[in-house]
Amino acid sequence: MNGTIAPHEYRVLERWLDATIVDVTAGQVYGNGGTQWALSNSGEQLNLSHASTTLDQTPLGAWVAGYNSTATRQTMERYSSRELGADPANWGTNLGYIKNGIDANGNVIEGTPGAQNSVSTLINKGQNITSDLALTNAEEHYVIATSTTVSASSTLAIASGVVVQFYNTGNWPPPELNILGTLHATGTPQNPVIFESFSEDNAGSIYFVGSAGATSTLSNVFLSNISGISIESGARVAMSDSALSNSGGIALSGGSSIAINNTHFASTTQEALALSGGSSAVLASSTIEHAGTYGYGSDAIGLYGASSLLMSSTTIRDLVRNGNGVDLYEGSRAEIADSIIENMPRDSGVSAYDSFVSIASSTIRNTVKDNGIALYNSTSTIANVVVENGKYAGIAVFDGTTTIKDSKVSGFGDAGVVISAGTIANTEIFNNTIGVDMPSVGVILQDVSLHDNGINFVVDGVPVP
Repeated sequence: MNGTIAPHEYRVLERWLDATIVDVTAGQVYGNGGTQWALSNSGEQLNLSHASTTLDQTPLGAWVAGYNSTATRQTMERYSSRELGADPANWGTNLGYIKNGIDANGNVIEGTPGAQNSVSTLINKGQNITSDLALTNAEEHYVIATSTTVSASSTLAIASGVVVQFYNTGNWPPPELNILGTLHATGTPQNPVIFESFSEDNAGSIYFVGSAGATSTLSNVFLSNISGISIESGARVAMSDSALSNSGGIALSGGSSIAINNTHFASTTQEALALSGGSSAVLASSTIEHAGTYGYGSDAIGLYGASSLLMSSTTIRDLVRNGNGVDLYEGSRAEIADSIIENMPRDSGVSAYDSFVSIASSTIRNTVKDNGIALYNSTSTIANVVVENGKYAGIAVFDGTTTIKDSKVSGFGDAGVVISAGTIANTEIFNNTIGVDMPSVGVILQDVSLHDNGINFVVDGVPVP
């Protein structure tokens, strides 16, 4: 045979007639019906040559992969075009879930005629990664169908335009990428790195575990229809110019950290961000919308167990079901600045229990069935904040220490600020516009026993006796 093969072309060769594969057109038809043109089931060596130079060839001798029986036939496929074709270790058998084509008898072909080999989609031939590895877009896409681990001493680098798909076989372990070392996924706006499900079933997770590696980076990375991202045991991640949609969120635990910039979260099944065990997050210039699509619902951001959040120039909006915009528990801390939290259908924009909150130069609005801000035995500062339009109180304080200044509270069904507690210590409310467009008064005190601590409880500059 002779002819020309284009770069990156998958060429289908058919013997005698273009009818062996009924739905894929042959790139070349060769020979005739004579047996001398047929490939032997016992093995042959195929050569790709130019003039007298052999460019590539298959292993000599018996076929080193594939399966041939009257009941089941699977093709022999090459793992990598960048490794020697004559190496038997560079060949494998069709995976069974990546295939195309119908044969002349109407059977589904367990192969990929005219398309990327199924085995070439495997990262590192389906083995764990124990040395530095780079994925390029020379292959159309990669598939993870089981647990794949990057060792603590290794770095996995993923170039722009690479697509990684998670396939759920239904077997254990589920498809997951475990980063014990370092991951650098670096796309561009025109050619992002993509992580997605092979189908539409939220398959696949990315785990960053431990502090052995450097800070992993996700830049111009789009993630969709996956189970989520977990960052554990002191791992560090930086994420920028990226998107996470129709997936689980990002969960941090065990003192892990993430810095997120210019990233869009949309329709996460649970929290877009969930932090526990002293973890921390910096969130800037980003958007979270339609969080909590699964079941009862969830917060957009949840902090537990003395975790911390530094949030700036970010919008949280349009939760789907129950849940707060930002929810804090157990000594957690949040600093929120220059941000918008809006359209909470059932709960508050910000809610804190036994925690520490600072909200500055921000807007919280449209908490349809709850308070704008709810503080329970927490220490908080609210400055230059607009809180507007909700069912109960704009700001509800139950125990703790609170300073509210230079803010505007309007459009709530009950009152601008409700103070209801056994003991209020060092609480000030001054220089605000409170109680606009409300049926009730601006400030309501309920069952408050003032505890001075040297500083009076002050409302609009007037000490409460």
